[in-house]
Amino acid sequence: MKNLIISLLTNPFFKNIALNKNIKKIVFKYIAAEDLKDTINIVKELISQNFFITVSFLGENFNDKEKIEQYLTEIFNLINVINENELSKNVSVSLKLSSLGLLFDFDYTLNNLSKILELANNVRIHIDMEDSKLIDDTFKIFDILRYEKGYSNLDITLQAYLYRTDRDLNEKILAKQDRNNLIIRLCKGAYKESYDKIFPNKKSIDENYIKLAMKLIDNIDKVYPAFATHDINIIKKIQNYAHLKGLNYDKFEFQMLYGVLPKLQNKIIAEKYKLRLYLPYGINWYDYIVRRIAEKPSNIFYIISSLFNKD
Repeated sequence: MKNLIISLLTNPFFKNIALNKNIKKIVFKYIAAEDLKDTINIVKELISQNFFITVSFLGENFNDKEKIEQYLTEIFNLINVINENELSKNVSVSLKLSSLGLLFDFDYTLNNLSKILELANNVRIHIDMEDSKLIDDTFKIFDILRYEKGYSNLDITLQAYLYRTDRDLNEKILAKQDRNNLIIRLCKGAYKESYDKIFPNKKSIDENYIKLAMKLIDNIDKVYPAFATHDINIIKKIQNYAHLKGLNYDKFEFQMLYGVLPKLQNKIIAEKYKLRLYLPYGINWYDYIVRRIAEKPSNIFYIISSLFNKD
């Protein structure tokens, strides 16, 4: 199914339809802009509305160094702009290690991320977790840079739909953390995986998400949890458990995609919880949309609903 969707949406006929200015206008409710200057203006506006931001320059699954070097140049520019505008308290940068060379060269990827972290200084760099074939190497790079090299501005993501995640949290995070200066983004996960690696249905994935969320809250002295979800029932359960444990609102945050469920986003802000928006930008926006739909076909309904929903 995933390959079929990608094949259809990358067909020139469908791509030309998507590039129509009216359709493009809809898509850009979920993507900041194609260039960095316009993106930073949107970032500043969102900060004025009390949002925190994670910026993601679009690009992943690179197989050649020329594309990776171009990607690195943009990431360096992004970090410099964040620092020049004194936005590092409110803005982090998220990236995938497949955009830095992990598909073909571990050491090259490690060196690229080291360069980013060295430049970033006070800007937090967040590793997006990808499909399972890259997870072990992702954790190895994270472990080297976070715990051996001491880059305390490096954070990481966990995916609740994987059976292995509870063990990864225990062994690769909690066993090594001694203070809560590490941000753990907990998401459900959307990559295509074999059935022996993931929970079988939404109910079991949701149950594991809640289990992991509670474990993160129980270990609030070691980690700073970031709950990436648009599920109102899960959000309420996390709020209730955090309240039961007596946590202040500054000890964790929620994360949502830019443009998705704005009423819920505003409600979370109004209730004084921290909310961070995942804000993608770049000229590769069409490929990003295709992958998000292919990985989770229900995402198309967010886009289609924009035709009828003004909120």
